[in-house]
Amino acid sequence: QPGEFVETFLGRPCAELRCVNDVGAAWVLLETFFGRAGVDHLVEYAIAVDRAEHDRAFLDHEPAHGVFMRLGVRNGYRSTRQFAGSLGIDFRKVLTGSNATHLAFMAGLDSELVSHCSPVMVLPDRKVDLCGQRLDLADWSTGDRRYCPICYSWDLKEAQRLRIPSDFYISHRTFWDVRLISACPVHRVRLISQCHACGGKLGWRMTDLQRCSTCRANLMAAQCSVAQDPVGAYVAARLQGDPSTSVALDHLSLSAAVRLCERLGQIESVGPLRSLPRQSDDAIDRARAEGFLIAQDLKNKMFSALDTVLPPDPESRGLIGSYGWIYGEWLSSTDQNNQHAQAILFEHAVRNGIISREEPRLGNAPRDTITMTQAARQMQMGYKRARVLASESRIVPRGSRPSVAFTLAPQDV
Repeated sequence: QPGEFVETFLGRPCAELRCVNDVGAAWVLLETFFGRAGVDHLVEYAIAVDRAEHDRAFLDHEPAHGVFMRLGVRNGYRSTRQFAGSLGIDFRKVLTGSNATHLAFMAGLDSELVSHCSPVMVLPDRKVDLCGQRLDLADWSTGDRRYCPICYSWDLKEAQRLRIPSDFYISHRTFWDVRLISACPVHRVRLISQCHACGGKLGWRMTDLQRCSTCRANLMAAQCSVAQDPVGAYVAARLQGDPSTSVALDHLSLSAAVRLCERLGQIESVGPLRSLPRQSDDAIDRARAEGFLIAQDLKNKMFSALDTVLPPDPESRGLIGSYGWIYGEWLSSTDQNNQHAQAILFEHAVRNGIISREEPRLGNAPRDTITMTQAARQMQMGYKRARVLASESRIVPRGSRPSVAFTLAPQDV
């Protein structure tokens, strides 16, 4: 009762409040005791006091905007905008991680856990920190709400077991906002972003997560499609802090790791074209899955993939002619995230006579050597004659290319 609530907040008996059961009368007394500014604080406190019997304990990986949705339903608000207005906050900012601590307090949840599972914008670097990992901003979005129908069904069953309203319990997962994940890592079904009944985008207009905000269809009735998403499962595992043994990927950020998987898978699927063509979403998913398998045994499997795309006469074609976009992605790139792949591609080019091992590239540090020009001076003859003698003596490194500097071992000269 309103009177009992105010008495509880005061922390002492208050006889004049015991008989107050009318909300309007209680509101007048609230202003009398605390003033208008104090009433705003009491509204938040009322939500916190009232949650105990109905709000569940923190679900693993529920972000602040998921907590907000459940709080809105619990307090009788259908509109997210109206509920945010009643709290004096901007829901658009809630979607990007603001007010996480505040919402956790209102729901009676551990603020550190809620904050850990809520995004933190890192601007102007266009990054997002989430669950202890850093993502590119393009790989995270709340623009289109996504969900797993089976996860919702599990929440429904748990709510029924606890004998609480299902819409107090059905929850949003932080993984669903990560665009690197296309399928539920638990149930292996594709995440859904549209209503199965009307085809509309789900969005965040209404607090009721289990129904379409446009046609009110039950979203748990959507048909599930099985999807294998090993890369998404890997991303989810890292977000959960689970141990991993993928040496080639674990030292990279999640965005860089997924990009590496995508490019590894495209070695065979695209081939050595001069430039990488635009790929469909399905093609990208397949490439990531294939690349993830390659990354588990990076050197051997990348070598095998490169062997399949190498032209019959690689020595005469050079780097670009032999590898196409693959050369541009790794050998000509200075991206420190690609060091493992760079070294493997460099070794592959050397073994196939496309490039000299002594050609200094990408930080390759050859042994103590001299250039052909220095060798000609040491031999006291012209460059062309010295080059011919060096070739006849087979001391010119295999893979040396015209007009590209190479080095020689001083003892060989």
